[in-house]
Amino acid sequence: FAGAVKGTLLAGEKVQVRVDGGAWKDAIVSGTNWSYDHTASTLTDGKHKVETRVVDLAGNGTTPLAKDVTIDTVAPNPTTSMSDIKLDDNVAPITGAIVDGTVTNDNTPTLSGKATPGVKTVNVYDGSKLLGSAPVQADGTWSFTPNPALTEGGHSFIAKPVDAANNEGAGTDP
Repeated sequence: FAGAVKGTLLAGEKVQVRVDGGAWKDAIVSGTNWSYDHTASTLTDGKHKVETRVVDLAGNGTTPLAKDVTIDTVAPNPTTSMSDIKLDDNVAPITGAIVDGTVTNDNTPTLSGKATPGVKTVNVYDGSKLLGSAPVQADGTWSFTPNPALTEGGHSFIAKPVDAANNEGAGTDP
């Protein structure tokens, strides 16, 4: 955790931090910035309350400032978080859905689908190479068109859901 002190601390003052109502711990202060290393105590997934205060030389603390922090380490599951995935050919003479194992003259086919709430973006891969990301719209739809265009040859597209905490889920079937 880290933050900034408004103004300058007086001689003997210190910044303290506590998490979820636990014991107050001294932060490290450098100039007008403070930091507290909480790595020795892992936070579980979910919402946590982090509070800070300034304590004077006599031990009097200011009214704590609080911030809710949500820990999210669980990646979305592609099986339950994405659906209706399709690859479309947009170049004549043949347009429409590209079926697995077929050939297309479109070197910028559109991969699209639908995602459940909680999925913020979809990363699109060609095999293990990340091609880019598509934002998920408010209605859950997403769409990705490769840029630059794909080279000739075989391609294997994989879509991976990503949540707001940037946890990337496993990929869909190619």
